[in-house]
Amino acid sequence: MRISLLLTLLFAPLSACSLTGIDQVEATPCATTGTSDLTAAHATCAAELGGAPLRDCEAYVCALQVDDQLFCTVGAPDADGDGVGDAACVPEGTEELRDCDDGDADIAEGHPEICDGKDNNCDGRTDEDVIAVSDPTRRDQAGDATSSGAVGFSAIGENVTAVLARGTMGARDLHLLQGDRPVLVSHADIPSGAIPLTLPESGVDPTLAVTGDTTTTFVVFPFTNCTRLSAGEVVGNTLNLESFPGVGLPTTTGASLDCNDGVRQRAPAAAVSGTNVLIAWLESERRSDCGTGAPAPLRVTATSTNAPLSSPAVDMGMANNAAAPALLAVGTSDIFLLAHGDGNEIVISSLRIDGESVTTIDTLRVDVGASVDELSLTAGPTDDADTAVGVAFSGGCTTGERVGIQRIAVTRSDGSLVAEGEPTMVDDAQSQNHPSVAFGTEFPRGYFVAWREGNERVRGQLLGETTGTSGAAVDILDPSKFEGTPLTRIRGPGVAARAEGGFNTLAYIEGPETGFFESIVSCGAE
Repeated sequence: MRISLLLTLLFAPLSACSLTGIDQVEATPCATTGTSDLTAAHATCAAELGGAPLRDCEAYVCALQVDDQLFCTVGAPDADGDGVGDAACVPEGTEELRDCDDGDADIAEGHPEICDGKDNNCDGRTDEDVIAVSDPTRRDQAGDATSSGAVGFSAIGENVTAVLARGTMGARDLHLLQGDRPVLVSHADIPSGAIPLTLPESGVDPTLAVTGDTTTTFVVFPFTNCTRLSAGEVVGNTLNLESFPGVGLPTTTGASLDCNDGVRQRAPAAAVSGTNVLIAWLESERRSDCGTGAPAPLRVTATSTNAPLSSPAVDMGMANNAAAPALLAVGTSDIFLLAHGDGNEIVISSLRIDGESVTTIDTLRVDVGASVDELSLTAGPTDDADTAVGVAFSGGCTTGERVGIQRIAVTRSDGSLVAEGEPTMVDDAQSQNHPSVAFGTEFPRGYFVAWREGNERVRGQLLGETTGTSGAAVDILDPSKFEGTPLTRIRGPGVAARAEGGFNTLAYIEGPETGFFESIVSCGAE
């Protein structure tokens, strides 16, 4: 049997092609059925049948099956030799499989999805439904109290660092958890009047912030006697307050105030880059419910890890009085990002620090369709000019609150900001709040967002690098992991990307067990 006869009988739609000379070639098998890499077989076909002029979407390929063997024919180009034709040359709606990346043999319709940072099956998602969550592991021995007071979380390196405040007027403690290392900053190291607060069961008011890098850990904490904030660097087991003397962060006038001045500082955020430290907070009463409420003045101040805090705070306008702003240091530059809610909009500002001077470079507003509540920032992929940033947010109120992410790009040379596409919402559910986000460069690659659903469980979902989600949400902490006993209260979660791939998540829970619990999200449970 000659190849031209096979083409005529089995590939009639290609009969319009010019195949002069092909009928002089004997029909010999080019590969065995099931070959995973057909690149060499396609080259054989091109050598045997070459010479006839073909159209742009035609190539000599080893794809004609007779019985259990493959023969040379003309079909859609298959440059990567995975047996699936280039999608640009295979019409949509046909029964034929299409290859959305004909330069990668691991990608084509019909391929199984594996955890490799690629959209293996061309469905627009990456690493979907292939990630696993480890059983929660307790990471501290300092969280045995019945009330957690307040907890702040931050990704420092590949670990989630947490600070927990607890105490009474006679005993004040800061419990700092860095990786597997718990640090107790005792009341002897904490100024009189600081930290002895207990939050109400309903509503969660952010009162602590922690930030740092591989050499520095900074905390911002409250003075409950007059509802003011102060800050200090944790050195060993000591809170170094030399750079932050007195009670309270500075005001816009820089005046020295006392507890009777009526200023209320709350909901702090902080970020560190080298020796630069930026702190943001709201000036308002503690919020009692979700939603924007009355807007509150937003303040920032800059300092250095080795200089006293002396300059006045900078007025950044008004912000939703719902939750803390968010701060992020962009790489090793002097640019910081500040994010806060203003009605239904996320407001992202790029700021430059020069000594203790703070200058606004650019401001970007994104309408997310619901009142903006909590926010979290993480740096994503970086190229020669830009750094991608994921802005995780919760919007809405009570049972209608939803979590999503807005991707933006920051030009590092001048700090300009551009929104990248529309917001992506995580899986549909009710009462989603307190999002935390980290970007993983290894597998699974993308933005991983963790959030709290009501006060009952912690869930998470992998989102694509540039758009969409990657698979369904997964349970991180839920009653089933604690013998079905309901969790009575959750603080967190926090998320950090692991160097070897995957993500660390950390939350403080009260329920059948009380304390910090870590889970690992990866390509396989550990």
